[in-house]
Parts: sequence; structure tokens; C-alpha cells
Amino acid sequence: MDQKPVRDFFALRAEWLRLRSRLYDKATGLPTLPAVLEEIRRMTENGKDTGVLYLGVDQSAHLEEIYGWQQYDRLLASAAAALGQARGRELSGENITALRGIRGDEILVFTKCLGDPDRHLDQLREALLSQLKAADLPGQTSENGRPEIFLTGRALISRDARMRFERLVYQAVDQASRSAQADLENHRQRQHRTLRALLETDGLTTFFQPIYHLETGLVFGYEALTRGPEKTEFESAEALFSFAEQTDLIHELERRCRRRAFSLCRAGREPGRIFINCSVQCLYDREFDPEQLSAEAARAGMENREVVFEITERVAVHDWGRFRTMLRGFKQRGFGLAIDDMGAGYSNLQLLTEIEPDFLKLDISLVRGSDKNLVKLELLRTLQGLAQRIGAQVIAEGLESEAEHRVVKELGIPYGQGFFLARPEACRV
Repeated sequence: MDQKPVRDFFALRAEWLRLRSRLYDKATGLPTLPAVLEEIRRMTENGKDTGVLYLGVDQSAHLEEIYGWQQYDRLLASAAAALGQARGRELSGENITALRGIRGDEILVFTKCLGDPDRHLDQLREALLSQLKAADLPGQTSENGRPEIFLTGRALISRDARMRFERLVYQAVDQASRSAQADLENHRQRQHRTLRALLETDGLTTFFQPIYHLETGLVFGYEALTRGPEKTEFESAEALFSFAEQTDLIHELERRCRRRAFSLCRAGREPGRIFINCSVQCLYDREFDPEQLSAEAARAGMENREVVFEITERVAVHDWGRFRTMLRGFKQRGFGLAIDDMGAGYSNLQLLTEIEPDFLKLDISLVRGSDKNLVKLELLRTLQGLAQRIGAQVIAEGLESEAEHRVVKELGIPYGQGFFLARPEACRV
């Protein structure tokens, strides 16, 4: 029997798979732009306007750095699936969804505009963002409930017979991308003005949330939390500090948070150990100094050992030697150090090896649902065992049910914090 046809078949199949891998993204299941150019061409042939909506991930959120590329791929796949559902249920007219490139994170939706092009693209944008919100993807939400990890832009494909069609499509995609970046920059400038005004007018509120010793039920200490005004984009601490870290306002914000926490302690309102959040950006703040903060603690009537600085790594540390030296100075003066959001991503693993923490604050994502999830349960068990071996103590954050409380207590985790135990209480000075 002649084996050549069989070999040819497998060779052709291998070539087809190779070409497909260049035209279709495995993570999202979406075709790339080159794979849909002919479909877009046919869409434009009836003379109606054809638009492109650009959907990209805000890189300032550092999602891939924080969660790793596997989780980031899952985010993109979930977004693609949500958009697919929107196409099937909510979007009218003809639409083509594609990825700008293999393993990319820029999603493009080409649409045949019905009626007024601007209105059609606005309606499409609203429908897609609404679907993404309903998908409950990770990331912050703005004051209007839209996922802020995504930025959008739009453009129309020009109709110019003198130019090659493919280049007209690429030009429209570039224009939509620039539109998204311009909108983001305008939004950031407005946020910067808002945050500066909050700092200048003392428009922030400090909350204290108790941390309990789970065995005795006694209060071990309090975490000082700072939030912006209610029903604004800076109401949540995550949104407030994540944005500040991208600007020149992070040092001023953290200084005010520390001063407010110490002032409230001086007023005698919150006895016990105080946990104060600080970002890795404190490395570059001349006022984040052990001697200066020792003096502030003394004025508040506190010993250094009663103050714990929670290190949150939202952005990368670029000078570990300097960072390690600075934190060693705090430990030598008796301050406590904690790693916040332990288990949320890759980054805090290096932080763990560098700073020799006194406390590990387990991220809410590990604690939530741990009574129903064997993987989370074993991760909690592992981190508790690790903490015991390195001389650190564990605080389980985000306890929201009796079942979660029971699980962490049975694992021997000594401390807990969350709505099930007590909600944060607002304080003003």
C-alpha cells in the first residue's frame, strides 16, 4: 500500500494546525484580525458605515504582574466569552469579534452601523460593558459600575478607493486604540484633580476594623483603613490607593493616613495594636523613617511594638537591597511588619523571603468559601504551617460567615478579621 497519501495528509494537517495557531488565539478562542479581514471587507460592501470598537486592558492595573499570566489568560477568556454572549443576545446588526494579535489583550469588535454611526457605537459600547460587568470579572469598578480594568475607543473605517482596504482597517484600529488611550488619560487627569482636592480639604475618612484573637474572642488590635467620600470613585480603599500609586500623590496620601491613625490613638479611641497600611512606594518617601515614626508613636502614647506596618505590593519593588535595609531599620526599633494580601498572587512570595514578617494577612480570596473548597482549605493549612516555621502569625482577612470562621479556627489560625466578626467603624478627628 502506498503510504505517500497518508504522509501527505498528516503533512497538510500539520501545516493547517500551524497556520491556525497563527490566526486563532487559543486562550480566548477568538480569531485574530488577519483571519477576519475578508469578513470585514464583505461587511463594508453595501456602502453602510462600518465601525470598530476597541476594548483593551488598562495596563496600569498590573493584573498580569499580580496574578500571573495563567490567571490573566483566564480573565481574557472570560471577557471573550462574555462578549460572545452579548453578540448572541443583546447586539443587533452584524458584528465580528477578533483579537488584535495572538496572545494579545486587545479585543476588537467590528460592526455594521445601523442609523447614526456615533449612536450605534455608543450603544454597542454600553452593551458590551454591561455584559462584562455582569460577568463579574476581577478588577475594580468605577462609580457608575463599569469595569475599570477595561478601556474603550472607537473609530469608523474610511472608504477610500485609492487605498488598500487592509490598511484602512489597520488605520481604524490604530485610531480606536488612540481614542481609548486619550479617554483614559483625560479620566486620569480628572481623578488626579479629585484626589488632590480630597487631600487639601481633608475629605478622607478613617475606619478602624477590629482584629480578633479567634480562640479567646478578644480584640487583638485594629487595622486603620482610609476611604474617600461615599458614592464616589474613591470610596473604596483599593481604588483610592491603586490610583494614588500611579501618581505623585501616594506619599502625601500615606502620610495623612499615618497621621490620622496616630491622632485617633492619641485621642484614646482605639486601644490595642494598630495596623497601618503602606505601599512599597514608601521606599522613596523621606518621611517614612523609623526615627520620625517612633516619635509619632510616642506622641500618640504608643510603644513601637504596638504599631504594625502592613506592606502591600501593588507595584514591583525595583531595589530590594534598599527596601530590605529600610525595613530592617523598622524591625530593629521594635515595629511590627505584616505582608498584606498574602496568597493573592506571585509578587508577595518574594516579599515573604525578603522582610521576615511578623504577620501574614491572608487574602480574602483564599478565605472566602474555604469551607466549601478543598484547594483553598489546603492552601490555608499550608500557609499556617509555613508561618509557624518562620515565626510569623497568621491573620485571616475577609471572614464573612460562621463556616469560614470555624474553618480557620480549626486550622489553628490565631487571628481573624472580617464582617462576620465586626465591620469597620468610621472615626474622624
